[in-house]
Amino acid sequence: MKRNEAYTERVKERLSPRSKPQQGRSRESLQALLDAAEEVIAESGLQGLSMREVARRANLAIASVYHYFPSTAALIRTLIERQLEKLRGILETGLRTRSPIDAGDMSVEEVKALLVKQVNGFIDDIAAFLFNTPSAPEIWGGLQAYPDLRTLDIEDTKKNAALIQPVFTRFIPSLEPLQASMMAMVLVESVSATLRFAIALPPDVRAQAVDALKSFVAQWLTGLLQTARDIEKPSGNSLR
Repeated sequence: MKRNEAYTERVKERLSPRSKPQQGRSRESLQALLDAAEEVIAESGLQGLSMREVARRANLAIASVYHYFPSTAALIRTLIERQLEKLRGILETGLRTRSPIDAGDMSVEEVKALLVKQVNGFIDDIAAFLFNTPSAPEIWGGLQAYPDLRTLDIEDTKKNAALIQPVFTRFIPSLEPLQASMMAMVLVESVSATLRFAIALPPDVRAQAVDALKSFVAQWLTGLLQTARDIEKPSGNSLR
């Protein structure tokens, strides 16, 4: 047990940044390093990621890189975290700007069409970010290259699912909270995994993968709503 704990601590130390900057200039230096690292990765892949090259492109001393990152794995972890935060911001913006729906005043068919439209909008937003970020294919490949980073992905799925769960509850009131939470996690993980697969495809077939994802999600969501109608109909629920 102690040996496992010691190994876990070594892995955590290797993958964790050394410090988080508090002052403006330090934050600017960190961002410059991360931007430079993404440039290198986009051009040369993860295997070509060099701390010295990152420092050169950021116009900083090599010591500055190691001040923040003890290893390339720690740097990759931070890049993954940064992209996860950007993706969560896209989801939050979409939830905030797309009008809430009062399902009680709509037929099941109307709810189906509008819910699918909104989810397709989220898929398009996320796909646009991933497809237009040159470093994205390699950075997400880092999750496979460093299995210890998978915990980041799992935690991110939970956070995004927590944002989406109220949508499931609004459209399908009969769902228990745990059911709604799990369905939201399945949706998030399915969309995320498929779009990460899509960015590894040739650009001319990516759109086909996105269309297939939309079709799959639409059938799944409409099936859930249809089942909800069949369950709730005897109780006089307003979904009709």
